[in-house]
Parts: sequence; C-alpha cells; structure tokens
Amino acid sequence: VIVSCNIYPYNLPNNVHLVLEMKEGDNNIFWTSEKVTKGKVGEWNNVTLTANIPQNLPPDVWIKVYLWSPDKEAALGDNFIIKFE
Repeated sequence: VIVSCNIYPYNLPNNVHLVLEMKEGDNNIFWTSEKVTKGKVGEWNNVTLTANIPQNLPPDVWIKVYLWSPDKEAALGDNFIIKFE
C-alpha cells in the first residue's frame, strides 16, 4: 500500500509522522509510520509512506491514516491518498 499526503510543517526538524493503522475491533493488526524529515517550513510538502500490509485481512478491518506527533507539534495535512497495489 502507498499512502501520501501534503503536509504544512511549522518547524523542521520535527517529530510529526504520517501513520497507517489497521484495526479489527480493539485489536491492532498493523501499524507503521513515516517521519516527516524533508521539505520546507511554511510550505506544502508531499510525504509518502510505502508498506507491505498483511495478506488475507478480515473483512471488517478499519483502515486509518492520520498525522501524529508524540511531542504535540503542530502541522497541517491535506489531500490524503491511499493506493492498494
């Protein structure tokens, strides 16, 4: 799977991540992230995450894509895209 978005960071370097998470109920099946390390402050930058997801996922799996900062840093996200290839 390929996940991408545009991110507007307020500072670099930072601890903002693009996250892909898969859950079945309360059970976490898969989680990965790509830390935002490149780009320009105060501009929209593209971030891409590529991951090999588990095969034969249950039909009731929830797929979540979001921005996360364990340090509570601010950033904007837009134009989220998920491609299954």
